[in-house]
Amino acid sequence: MAWVKYSLRRIFYLFFVLIGLTIIVFFLTRAIPSNPAAMYVGPLARPEQVEAAERHLGLDRPLLIQYGIYVQGLVKGDLGISMQTRRPVAQDIVRFLPNSLELIAMSILLSIIVGVPLGALAAQKKDGLLDHGSRFISIAGVSIPAFWLALLLQILFVRNLELLPVGGRISMNISLLFPVDKVTGFLLLDSLITGNMIAFRDMLRHSIMPVLTLAAYPIGMFARMTRSSMLEVLGQDYIRTAKAYGINLAVKFRKPGYYLDILPEASDLIGSGQQYLNAHTLGFHKECNLNEYQAVFGGLLANAFLKGLSQV
Repeated sequence: MAWVKYSLRRIFYLFFVLIGLTIIVFFLTRAIPSNPAAMYVGPLARPEQVEAAERHLGLDRPLLIQYGIYVQGLVKGDLGISMQTRRPVAQDIVRFLPNSLELIAMSILLSIIVGVPLGALAAQKKDGLLDHGSRFISIAGVSIPAFWLALLLQILFVRNLELLPVGGRISMNISLLFPVDKVTGFLLLDSLITGNMIAFRDMLRHSIMPVLTLAAYPIGMFARMTRSSMLEVLGQDYIRTAKAYGINLAVKFRKPGYYLDILPEASDLIGSGQQYLNAHTLGFHKECNLNEYQAVFGGLLANAFLKGLSQV
Protein backbone atom coordinates (compact mmCIF):
# COMPACT_ATOMS: atom_id res chain seq x y z
CA MET A 1 0.00 0.00 0.00
CA ALA A 2 2.98 2.30 0.37
CA TRP A 3 3.31 2.70 -3.39
CA VAL A 4 -0.39 3.64 -3.64
CA LYS A 5 0.06 6.42 -1.08
CA TYR A 6 3.19 7.59 -2.87
CA SER A 7 1.42 7.66 -6.25
CA LEU A 8 -1.57 9.54 -4.83
CA ARG A 9 0.75 12.07 -3.22
CA ARG A 10 2.59 12.62 -6.52
CA ILE A 11 -0.70 13.07 -8.38
CA PHE A 12 -1.79 15.57 -5.72
CA TYR A 13 1.43 17.55 -6.23
CA LEU A 14 0.96 17.35 -10.00
CA PHE A 15 -2.39 19.09 -9.65
CA PHE A 16 -0.75 22.14 -8.06
CA VAL A 17 2.08 22.09 -10.59
CA LEU A 18 -0.46 22.32 -13.42
CA ILE A 19 -2.25 25.20 -11.68
CA GLY A 20 1.02 27.06 -11.24
CA LEU A 21 1.92 26.41 -14.86
CA THR A 22 -1.38 27.83 -16.14
CA ILE A 23 -0.89 31.00 -14.06
CA ILE A 24 2.70 31.59 -15.17
CA VAL A 25 2.14 30.90 -18.86
CA PHE A 26 -1.15 32.81 -19.01
CA PHE A 27 0.21 36.04 -17.61
CA LEU A 28 3.54 35.77 -19.45
CA THR A 29 1.77 35.49 -22.81
CA ARG A 30 -0.39 38.47 -21.92
CA ALA A 31 2.67 40.52 -20.93
CA ILE A 32 4.25 40.08 -24.38
CA PRO A 33 3.09 42.69 -26.93
CA SER A 34 0.91 40.82 -29.42
CA ASN A 35 -2.58 40.88 -30.88
CA PRO A 36 -4.17 37.40 -31.11
CA ALA A 37 -7.42 38.87 -32.41
CA ALA A 38 -5.66 40.28 -35.49
CA MET A 39 -4.28 36.82 -36.26
CA TYR A 40 -7.69 35.27 -35.72
CA VAL A 41 -9.41 37.42 -38.38
CA GLY A 42 -6.46 37.55 -40.79
CA PRO A 43 -4.06 40.22 -42.09
CA LEU A 44 -6.65 41.93 -44.31
CA ALA A 45 -9.25 42.49 -41.59
CA ARG A 46 -10.64 45.95 -40.84
CA PRO A 47 -10.24 47.53 -37.37
CA GLU A 48 -13.90 46.91 -36.50
CA GLN A 49 -13.46 43.23 -37.37
CA VAL A 50 -10.46 43.03 -35.04
CA GLU A 51 -12.51 44.63 -32.25
CA ALA A 52 -15.32 42.15 -32.84
CA ALA A 53 -12.83 39.30 -32.66
CA GLU A 54 -11.49 40.65 -29.35
CA ARG A 55 -15.01 40.62 -27.92
CA HIS A 56 -15.64 37.14 -29.30
CA LEU A 57 -12.43 35.80 -27.79
CA GLY A 58 -12.94 37.63 -24.52
CA LEU A 59 -9.72 39.61 -24.92
CA ASP A 60 -11.46 42.87 -24.00
CA ARG A 61 -12.13 41.65 -20.45
CA PRO A 62 -9.83 42.02 -17.41
CA LEU A 63 -7.00 39.50 -17.16
CA LEU A 64 -8.36 37.81 -14.04
CA ILE A 65 -11.71 37.24 -15.72
CA GLN A 66 -9.96 35.88 -18.83
CA TYR A 67 -7.97 33.50 -16.66
CA GLY A 68 -11.09 32.40 -14.79
CA ILE A 69 -12.88 31.67 -18.07
CA TYR A 70 -9.90 29.68 -19.31
CA VAL A 71 -9.68 27.60 -16.11
CA GLN A 72 -13.43 26.99 -16.27
CA GLY A 73 -12.96 25.65 -19.79
CA LEU A 74 -10.09 23.44 -18.64
CA VAL A 75 -12.30 21.84 -16.01
CA LYS A 76 -14.74 20.96 -18.80
CA GLY A 77 -11.96 19.66 -21.03
CA ASP A 78 -12.05 22.69 -23.34
CA LEU A 79 -8.55 23.93 -24.21
CA GLY A 80 -9.84 26.65 -26.51
CA ILE A 81 -9.68 27.20 -30.26
CA SER A 82 -6.42 27.34 -32.21
CA MET A 83 -6.16 30.62 -34.08
CA GLN A 84 -4.06 29.05 -36.79
CA THR A 85 -6.01 25.88 -37.59
CA ARG A 86 -9.41 27.15 -36.34
CA ARG A 87 -9.92 23.77 -34.70
CA PRO A 88 -10.25 22.95 -30.99
CA VAL A 89 -6.81 22.65 -29.40
CA ALA A 90 -7.79 19.31 -27.85
CA GLN A 91 -8.55 18.03 -31.33
CA ASP A 92 -5.14 19.16 -32.59
CA ILE A 93 -3.46 17.47 -29.63
CA VAL A 94 -5.23 14.20 -30.39
CA ARG A 95 -4.20 14.61 -34.03
CA PHE A 96 -0.49 15.26 -33.40
CA LEU A 97 0.00 13.12 -30.28
CA PRO A 98 0.43 9.76 -32.10
CA ASN A 99 3.17 11.21 -34.33
CA SER A 100 4.97 12.58 -31.28
CA LEU A 101 4.69 9.28 -29.42
CA GLU A 102 6.03 7.39 -32.43
CA LEU A 103 9.05 9.69 -32.56
CA ILE A 104 9.60 9.24 -28.82
CA ALA A 105 9.41 5.44 -29.08
CA MET A 106 11.79 5.25 -32.06
CA SER A 107 14.24 7.70 -30.47
CA ILE A 108 14.35 5.83 -27.15
CA LEU A 109 14.77 2.51 -28.97
CA LEU A 110 17.64 3.88 -31.07
CA SER A 111 19.22 5.45 -27.98
CA ILE A 112 19.19 2.14 -26.11
CA ILE A 113 20.43 0.11 -29.09
CA VAL A 114 23.35 2.51 -29.70
CA GLY A 115 24.07 4.17 -26.36
CA VAL A 116 24.07 1.20 -23.96
CA PRO A 117 26.39 -1.10 -25.99
CA LEU A 118 28.63 1.87 -26.76
CA GLY A 119 29.01 2.66 -23.06
CA ALA A 120 29.56 -1.01 -22.18
CA LEU A 121 32.26 -1.45 -24.82
CA ALA A 122 33.94 1.77 -23.72
CA ALA A 123 34.08 0.50 -20.15
CA GLN A 124 35.67 -2.78 -21.28
CA LYS A 125 38.29 -0.89 -23.31
CA LYS A 126 38.93 1.84 -20.75
CA ASP A 127 41.39 4.53 -21.95
CA GLY A 128 41.60 2.83 -25.32
CA LEU A 129 40.72 4.19 -28.74
CA LEU A 130 37.14 2.95 -28.48
CA ASP A 131 36.74 4.58 -25.07
CA HIS A 132 38.01 7.93 -26.33
CA GLY A 133 35.73 7.71 -29.36
CA SER A 134 32.75 6.85 -27.15
CA ARG A 135 33.44 9.80 -24.86
CA PHE A 136 33.74 12.12 -27.87
CA ILE A 137 30.38 10.92 -29.20
CA SER A 138 28.82 11.28 -25.74
CA ILE A 139 30.07 14.82 -25.22
CA ALA A 140 29.02 15.82 -28.74
CA GLY A 141 25.58 14.28 -28.28
CA VAL A 142 24.80 16.11 -25.05
CA SER A 143 26.42 19.39 -26.16
CA ILE A 144 25.13 20.00 -29.69
CA PRO A 145 21.80 21.90 -29.68
CA ALA A 146 19.02 19.90 -31.29
CA PHE A 147 18.00 22.70 -33.69
CA TRP A 148 21.59 23.06 -34.95
CA LEU A 149 22.00 19.32 -35.40
CA ALA A 150 18.73 19.27 -37.34
CA LEU A 151 20.04 21.96 -39.70
CA LEU A 152 23.28 20.01 -40.24
CA LEU A 153 21.34 16.85 -41.05
CA GLN A 154 19.17 18.73 -43.53
CA ILE A 155 22.21 20.19 -45.25
CA LEU A 156 23.89 16.77 -45.42
CA PHE A 157 21.03 14.43 -46.32
CA VAL A 158 18.72 16.79 -48.22
CA ARG A 159 20.87 19.41 -49.91
CA ASN A 160 24.16 17.59 -50.51
CA LEU A 161 23.26 13.89 -50.73
CA GLU A 162 19.58 14.29 -51.71
CA LEU A 163 18.71 11.08 -49.89
CA LEU A 164 15.93 12.11 -47.50
CA PRO A 165 12.82 14.32 -47.64
CA VAL A 166 13.08 17.63 -45.84
CA GLY A 167 9.79 17.63 -43.94
CA GLY A 168 6.33 16.25 -43.45
CA ARG A 169 5.12 12.89 -42.20
CA ILE A 170 4.50 11.26 -45.57
CA SER A 171 5.03 12.30 -49.19
CA MET A 172 2.04 13.89 -50.87
CA ASN A 173 2.01 11.48 -53.81
CA ILE A 174 2.28 8.46 -51.50
CA SER A 175 -0.56 9.70 -49.30
CA LEU A 176 -2.76 10.10 -52.37
CA LEU A 177 -1.86 6.86 -54.15
CA PHE A 178 -1.40 4.68 -51.07
CA PRO A 179 -3.47 6.20 -48.24
CA VAL A 180 -3.03 4.69 -44.78
CA ASP A 181 -6.23 3.29 -43.30
CA LYS A 182 -6.69 4.54 -39.75
CA VAL A 183 -6.76 1.71 -37.21
CA THR A 184 -4.93 2.92 -34.10
CA GLY A 185 -4.08 6.49 -35.12
CA PHE A 186 -0.35 5.67 -35.22
CA LEU A 187 0.51 5.92 -38.90
CA LEU A 188 3.56 3.66 -38.85
CA LEU A 189 1.74 0.99 -36.90
CA ASP A 190 -1.39 1.32 -39.03
CA SER A 191 0.61 0.93 -42.24
CA LEU A 192 2.12 -2.30 -40.86
CA ILE A 193 -1.25 -3.63 -39.72
CA THR A 194 -2.86 -2.95 -43.10
CA GLY A 195 0.17 -4.18 -45.04
CA ASN A 196 0.79 -0.81 -46.71
CA MET A 197 4.57 -1.24 -46.95
CA ILE A 198 5.04 1.52 -49.53
CA ALA A 199 3.63 4.11 -47.12
CA PHE A 200 5.53 2.49 -44.24
CA ARG A 201 8.89 2.82 -46.01
CA ASP A 202 8.12 6.39 -47.02
CA MET A 203 7.23 7.37 -43.45
CA LEU A 204 10.39 5.71 -42.17
CA ARG A 205 12.42 7.88 -44.57
CA HIS A 206 10.63 10.96 -43.23
CA SER A 207 11.38 9.85 -39.66
CA ILE A 208 15.14 9.31 -40.01
CA MET A 209 16.29 12.90 -39.47
CA PRO A 210 13.85 13.71 -36.63
CA VAL A 211 14.75 10.49 -34.84
CA LEU A 212 18.50 11.10 -35.24
CA THR A 213 18.09 14.63 -33.94
CA LEU A 214 16.06 13.57 -30.92
CA ALA A 215 18.23 10.54 -30.14
CA ALA A 216 21.56 12.39 -30.16
CA TYR A 217 21.28 13.64 -26.58
CA PRO A 218 19.94 10.37 -25.07
CA ILE A 219 22.61 8.36 -26.89
CA GLY A 220 25.33 10.48 -25.29
CA MET A 221 23.63 10.30 -21.90
CA PHE A 222 23.05 6.55 -22.13
CA ALA A 223 26.65 5.91 -23.18
CA ARG A 224 28.12 8.03 -20.38
CA MET A 225 25.94 6.59 -17.63
CA THR A 226 26.34 3.01 -18.85
CA ARG A 227 30.12 3.42 -18.98
CA SER A 228 30.15 4.83 -15.46
CA SER A 229 27.97 1.99 -14.13
CA MET A 230 30.02 -0.67 -15.91
CA LEU A 231 33.28 0.71 -14.57
CA GLU A 232 31.81 0.58 -11.08
CA VAL A 233 30.85 -3.06 -11.63
CA LEU A 234 34.28 -3.88 -13.05
CA GLY A 235 35.82 -2.52 -9.87
CA GLN A 236 33.90 -4.93 -7.65
CA ASP A 237 35.75 -7.61 -5.68
CA TYR A 238 34.18 -10.53 -7.52
CA ILE A 239 35.38 -9.14 -10.87
CA ARG A 240 38.93 -8.80 -9.59
CA THR A 241 38.72 -12.31 -8.17
CA ALA A 242 37.48 -13.65 -11.51
CA LYS A 243 40.38 -11.97 -13.28
CA ALA A 244 42.81 -13.46 -10.75
CA TYR A 245 41.44 -16.96 -11.48
CA GLY A 246 41.79 -16.37 -15.21
CA ILE A 247 38.07 -16.39 -16.02
CA ASN A 248 37.31 -15.04 -19.49
CA LEU A 249 35.28 -11.91 -18.78
CA ALA A 250 34.48 -11.44 -22.46
CA VAL A 251 32.16 -14.47 -22.19
CA LYS A 252 30.57 -13.05 -19.07
CA PHE A 253 29.91 -9.73 -20.80
CA ARG A 254 27.87 -11.52 -23.45
CA LYS A 255 25.55 -13.09 -20.89
CA PRO A 256 22.29 -11.19 -20.24
CA GLY A 257 22.55 -11.84 -16.51
CA TYR A 258 25.66 -9.69 -16.30
CA TYR A 259 23.69 -6.56 -17.16
CA LEU A 260 21.41 -7.09 -14.17
CA ASP A 261 24.12 -5.28 -12.24
CA ILE A 262 23.26 -2.01 -13.97
CA LEU A 263 19.44 -2.35 -13.97
CA PRO A 264 18.93 0.20 -11.13
CA GLU A 265 20.74 2.82 -13.20
CA ALA A 266 18.93 1.70 -16.37
CA SER A 267 15.49 2.65 -15.03
CA ASP A 268 16.69 6.16 -14.17
CA LEU A 269 18.42 6.32 -17.53
CA ILE A 270 15.33 5.51 -19.57
CA GLY A 271 13.22 7.87 -17.44
CA SER A 272 15.62 10.76 -18.07
CA GLY A 273 15.69 10.06 -21.80
CA GLN A 274 11.90 9.88 -21.94
CA GLN A 275 11.54 13.25 -20.19
CA TYR A 276 14.02 14.86 -22.59
CA LEU A 277 12.22 13.47 -25.63
CA ASN A 278 8.84 14.59 -24.27
CA ALA A 279 10.11 18.13 -23.98
CA HIS A 280 11.40 18.13 -27.56
CA THR A 281 8.60 16.33 -29.36
CA LEU A 282 5.32 17.20 -27.68
CA GLY A 283 5.05 20.48 -29.54
CA PHE A 284 1.42 20.10 -30.54
CA HIS A 285 1.30 23.83 -31.29
CA LYS A 286 3.83 23.45 -34.09
CA GLU A 287 4.61 26.53 -36.18
CA CYS A 288 2.59 28.70 -33.81
CA ASN A 289 3.74 32.07 -32.57
CA LEU A 290 3.07 33.92 -29.36
CA ASN A 291 -0.40 34.89 -30.57
CA GLU A 292 -1.30 31.18 -30.55
CA TYR A 293 -1.66 31.24 -26.78
CA GLN A 294 -4.42 28.62 -26.72
CA ALA A 295 -2.23 26.10 -28.54
CA VAL A 296 0.75 27.06 -26.38
CA PHE A 297 -1.33 26.41 -23.24
CA GLY A 298 -2.62 23.11 -24.55
CA GLY A 299 0.81 21.83 -25.61
CA LEU A 300 2.50 22.85 -22.37
CA LEU A 301 -0.25 21.39 -20.18
CA ALA A 302 -0.21 18.10 -22.09
CA ASN A 303 3.59 17.99 -21.88
CA ALA A 304 3.60 18.76 -18.15
CA PHE A 305 0.85 16.23 -17.51
CA LEU A 306 2.69 13.42 -19.32
CA LYS A 307 5.94 14.32 -17.55
CA GLY A 308 4.17 14.28 -14.21
CA LEU A 309 2.61 10.89 -14.91
CA SER A 310 6.01 9.49 -15.89
CA GLN A 311 7.33 10.40 -12.44
CA VAL A 312 4.40 8.97 -10.46
